Amino acid sequence: MAGRRAPRKIYWDTCTFLAWIKQETCWSEDIIKGIEQIVEQFLAKEVVILTSVITLAEILQSNMTIEQKDKFARAFSDPRLQLIDVDRRISSKAATIRQDCDTRTFDADGSKKSGSIMAMGDALHLATAIHFNVDEFQTLDGAGKAKRLDLLRLDGNVALSRLAIKQPKYLPPPGALEGPLIPIVGSQQGLFEQVDCGKDSEVEHAPIIEHEEQTPVVSAAPVSALEKSAVAVSGGETKGAEKSMPIQDPSIHETIKPDEA
Repeated sequence: MAGRRAPRKIYWDTCTFLAWIKQETCWSEDIIKGIEQIVEQFLAKEVVILTSVITLAEILQSNMTIEQKDKFARAFSDPRLQLIDVDRRISSKAATIRQDCDTRTFDADGSKKSGSIMAMGDALHLATAIHFNVDEFQTLDGAGKAKRLDLLRLDGNVALSRLAIKQPKYLPPPGALEGPLIPIVGSQQGLFEQVDCGKDSEVEHAPIIEHEEQTPVVSAAPVSALEKSAVAVSGGETKGAEKSMPIQDPSIHETIKPDEA
C-alpha cells in the first residue's frame, strides 16, 4: 500500500533471544520491557527480526526447561522470523571483523603473550547484520557480565562498516501533539477579500474617485482688432458667405506701394 511505512529490521543475537525465552530477571526493567516491546512490534508487523542460523546451535547449548524449549520451538518455526544462512560473503566479512578486532601479541615461539580476539560466533552475527543492512543490532553483550570483547563499544563502526549496536531498551510511544498556548480567534482574511470595518471603525478609507468623461477643450484662435470691428458694424454677426469666411488681418501681409513717379 502506498504511503505505508516499511517495518524496521532488527537483528537479535543469541543472548537477546535467551533473555526473552528464559525470562531472565537479571536485567534492568528498562531492558526487559524493551525486549517485550520488540516482540509486540514483531507480532504487529511493525518490525522484522533477523538472526543467523548459528543462533539455533548456540541456544540449544543452553540449559532450558521444557516450557522454554517449547517457546523456543514455536518462535523459530514462525515464518516471519528471518533465519539467515552463512555464505561465503558473510564468512569473509566475519574474518575481516575478527582481524580488525584482534589485539593479540605473540612470543617468538608463537605462544600467545597478551590481547584477545573476537569469538567467531559474534563475528558471524555482526557480519550477517551488516550484510543485510539492518536498522539496529540489539545485544546484551557488555551490558552485564564481563566479556573479552564488549560488542556495545563497537556501536557505529564495525571494521569500517556502519552498524548501530544497542541494548533492547523500552521506547515510550510518542504523545499527542499539544496545541498553542495562546488560542487563535477568528480567521485570517484573504489577500483580496474586502474587510467590513463597520460604522464605528476608526479605519479611514480613501475616497473613491469615479472616472468621468470630459469634453475636450479646444482653444479659440485669437481675434484680431479688425474682426472685432467688422462684427460690431454688422450688428454682432456676419451675413451670407462672409459668415463662414475668415476675415484676414491685412496687417499680416506686407503692403506693396506703387512706384512713385
